[in-house]
Amino acid sequence: MAIIGSTDRGWGRYQLTLDHDPDTVATPGLQGSTATNISNDTEWYKTDDGTTTNWIQLGTDNSTNIVNTYTGILSGVVDLEDVLTILDALNVRTCETITTTTDSWTTIVTYTMTDNTVMHLTADVVGRRTDSTDQAGYSRRGIFYRDGAGAMQRGVTDTYFTEESHGPYNCRLEVSGNDVLVQVKGDTGHTVNWKACYRVTEVS
Repeated sequence: MAIIGSTDRGWGRYQLTLDHDPDTVATPGLQGSTATNISNDTEWYKTDDGTTTNWIQLGTDNSTNIVNTYTGILSGVVDLEDVLTILDALNVRTCETITTTTDSWTTIVTYTMTDNTVMHLTADVVGRRTDSTDQAGYSRRGIFYRDGAGAMQRGVTDTYFTEESHGPYNCRLEVSGNDVLVQVKGDTGHTVNWKACYRVTEVS
């Protein structure tokens, strides 16, 4: 059980990368620190100082913990930035994985829209070639809607982040029938493991 990495968020608080759940193994951190357990894709928030197991898992039923956090703000224990971090994390992302070995577009995420809705979809995608050192990362977002027919895109996809070591790799958002798709493209002869985490804001 170990801390794999850490990023200083300021004021003594860190974003930790772990290989364990910190509520079962005592893990250091000041109140307001956050952590990601990469073994099960869970997010955590530290509720006290020191090496303890007092971490809460974000994205679960944290109504009591949120109330306690707001109480902490009133007493000056927790600052507003930390609360905003928690509330944002409660809008949990869904993650999917896939492996490609060709240069064909391959669907990694399928999100089926209901009729008479509009949504904003944001996807963060990373890929790693397993038999070499190539890697890639993308962020894509777009507006999609259904209004008595299949899924349609409003405007074009915002391709606001692209970083790759091999030019043929790519990522895009597409529509097919009632579905919005996140698709990735590797290259022929390249075995690439992909992971996509996406978040949807939708209204009807």
